[in-house]
Amino acid sequence: MNSRFGSMVFLLALRAAGGVSAAEDILIDDFERSDYGSWTVERDAFGSEPATGTLPGQQRVAGYLGERLVNSFLGGDASTGTLTSASFVIERSYINFLIGGGGYAGMVE
Repeated sequence: MNSRFGSMVFLLALRAAGGVSAAEDILIDDFERSDYGSWTVERDAFGSEPATGTLPGQQRVAGYLGERLVNSFLGGDASTGTLTSASFVIERSYINFLIGGGGYAGMVE
């Protein structure tokens, strides 16, 4: 018996966060606009803009922050693609990501 995993839904807000200091987080990027800005989109998984929630035929998407998110379910499980950021400088000791995923656990024959 095998499991098949469907498209991942990426919820991404990149923040360079300070250690124990009270320094403000540095927002590197988010998807709160009607296009992908400086991100490079390849193939069909992401469309021309961040999603505003659950896409047709998708299980409910919840838990994301803001009004938009990157959602690779556009067109269903068969869609593929990459979304690549522009270069950025990491100015703190670590980065926080908000990433979610879903899947389809069914029989593969």
